[in-house]
Amino acid sequence: MTDKQILCPWCMQIKIISEKGICSKCYNHLDSLEQKNWHNYQTSNYAELMALAIKIDTAFQFSEKSSDSESVLKQFHQSRIRCVLEMFKQLNNTTFKPITSEELEQYKHLIKEYSEQTRTDEELNQFSIVLRQKLSTNNPQLQNIYTTFFSF
Repeated sequence: MTDKQILCPWCMQIKIISEKGICSKCYNHLDSLEQKNWHNYQTSNYAELMALAIKIDTAFQFSEKSSDSESVLKQFHQSRIRCVLEMFKQLNNTTFKPITSEELEQYKHLIKEYSEQTRTDEELNQFSIVLRQKLSTNNPQLQNIYTTFFSF
């Protein structure tokens, strides 16, 4: 991971070093169990990954507040795809070992093609299942983070 500045994924107001994952103001508002989780993310170097997963999740929830018009939904869909691609750029490819850099690039390319409607959701889904299987872990929190990055 690198020393990148990002906005805190919860308040979206305070700039933090991405490895911290959450600003101290938001951290102090959490209950002790959540604080312990963030401490574990930070000590195991997953805080940045968790922060980015929260940003993706926030982008995906926007649809609940948006209009039912087709153009608004299409615009939302495009923006969340750009969000996922942007979040992938924030991370070092080794974050997703044993997935290879080539497989990650192929997945990103599939996402882009899917957004341009030159690939089907079935093709993207099948490849994402393969990648998630490679990332299987006994850590449910980490599994949830991986699912955020590899499921549409």
